[in-house]
Amino acid sequence: MEIDKFSRRILLTFKLDIDRIFNKLTRDLDEIIHIFALKRTREHFNSVFQNKYSDATVAELKYCEEEVIIGIHQFYDKIDDLKWYLDYTEDMPGSVELTMKRYINELRPLYEMVTLYITAQLGFSDENDKVA
Repeated sequence: MEIDKFSRRILLTFKLDIDRIFNKLTRDLDEIIHIFALKRTREHFNSVFQNKYSDATVAELKYCEEEVIIGIHQFYDKIDDLKWYLDYTEDMPGSVELTMKRYINELRPLYEMVTLYITAQLGFSDENDKVA
């Protein structure tokens, strides 16, 4: 089934946002912990967790299939839990790192699921089909 340009744009926006957050967490985990340990600041968490979903409206979400909406919600709900933990924890950096790794392990299947659902709705059969 062919989807319209607006739906495609909404889905791609969510997909790119989800990819950015998950990849930043997994790729930059050591740096994120290092900044937290060295500076004892939480300010850098805002750039890690800034996302498009928090600004999304029902009008935009109506262009997504039910499975995509559920997947997006589950992913960002787990992201919100991690952000809340990081904003308010009194744990030492070593414990924060272990907790973040646990969250990343919990996020991975949610990330894979929502990516699969978005890709299916977009009609991509594999990575080679993703031509803008």
